[in-house]
Amino acid sequence: MRRTHRLCLPPCSEAEDTPNKLSDSDPLVNIPVRPLLLNMFHLFLVAAILCQHVQAADILVVALTYGSSWMSVAKIAEALASRGHVVTVVAHASQKSDLMRKWPTLQYETFGDPDKPPLMKEVYKTMVPKLAFSSSGALDLMTLWSTGTSALLDLNEETLSDKQLLTKLKNSHYDVVLTYAVTFCGPLVAQYLDLPLVCTMRTIGDNFTISAALARTDVWLYQSDLMFDFPKPMMPNMVSIAGHMAEDVKPLSEEMEEFVQSSGDDGVVLVTFGSLIADMPAEKADMLAAAFARLPQKVVWRYAGTPPPSLGSNTKTMEWVPQNDLLEAMYHGVPLVGMPLMNDAHDNIARVEARGMAVSLDIHSVTSEDVYQAITTVISNPRYKEKADQVSTPLRDQPQSPMERAVWWTEHVIKHGGLPHLRSRAIELPFYQYYLRI
Repeated sequence: MRRTHRLCLPPCSEAEDTPNKLSDSDPLVNIPVRPLLLNMFHLFLVAAILCQHVQAADILVVALTYGSSWMSVAKIAEALASRGHVVTVVAHASQKSDLMRKWPTLQYETFGDPDKPPLMKEVYKTMVPKLAFSSSGALDLMTLWSTGTSALLDLNEETLSDKQLLTKLKNSHYDVVLTYAVTFCGPLVAQYLDLPLVCTMRTIGDNFTISAALARTDVWLYQSDLMFDFPKPMMPNMVSIAGHMAEDVKPLSEEMEEFVQSSGDDGVVLVTFGSLIADMPAEKADMLAAAFARLPQKVVWRYAGTPPPSLGSNTKTMEWVPQNDLLEAMYHGVPLVGMPLMNDAHDNIARVEARGMAVSLDIHSVTSEDVYQAITTVISNPRYKEKADQVSTPLRDQPQSPMERAVWWTEHVIKHGGLPHLRSRAIELPFYQYYLRI
């Protein structure tokens, strides 16, 4: 029979005469020790688990609040907020209500006139969609680059010249600055506030350079992976978070669920040209609609323009669908038909095409028949799905999810007040000494 250990403490008055005797009225008589200690252990274990998180911190996000770069930063910001951190975003006053509606878990500090949106909004809203389908080539790209650069400089100047904002930020005692590299003045704000800096960026190219402000970055969270990128030497403060935008499958709305289920075994095709493109020239839209109408699959198309004449009953247009870029498609193992429009899209689709999981088409010369044949080929030929799965498996087979890694490293910077020991010593060398050592 297992012995039950009991707690036996003598009353003070009888301690000398009867050291191990208790009266029947003593409240400590017959209390089992083992269950008590076991309960205490469970409480300690729960407390240890709850206390493993870093102490709640004040995080300042200084990033361009437009386009896919903002969505990338916002995703990390939301994850940090869900961990109990107070995450504050610097944004133009004209955007505050829209940002609060879409990202309600974040706080906001604003600058500028709420009734005068910055030129950058016009660039993203009208110029980018217009030039994306232009066939003028280099001239249009130069126009976009010139106008976009001017708009970005104006927005930076408006931010950094707001003394009231800077004073408030200075007095708020933030713990770290999170920013998207290059596109906005986050590194400058971090330097002004003398705070640790965490930068996210699309990828680290072969011609990557950093200014004095960016050289202070404690951790780089780059959104690429060797399954997508090319091998290159990395510094210890460069951390891949490729696929951090990918989400687990969430329940669809009742209307969308009914539409998807109506496809039967044929499946669904998702059509989107990125976060900035919701409209296109009428002839392009009709050309695509005619191709989609021939498919046996159901088609969900992010399109906010006038419904094309050739729009089929199998196609559902929506003003917004959750955006999944190439890395998310790779993460989930989904084959692609790509029609790159501008910037790095051409390079990106070429990389996944080289992996055997995509077919690329030229949006300027493609016909409805080309689109139909490309989609049919990618769906019917199992090789594309097999290649997509071969890319997806190692991307997903990691000890941490990409988002967990992004959060951990950000909290690691906060916990230690920066990670200067991980930075390259090359940033401390004058240029002549650096090149002499090479």
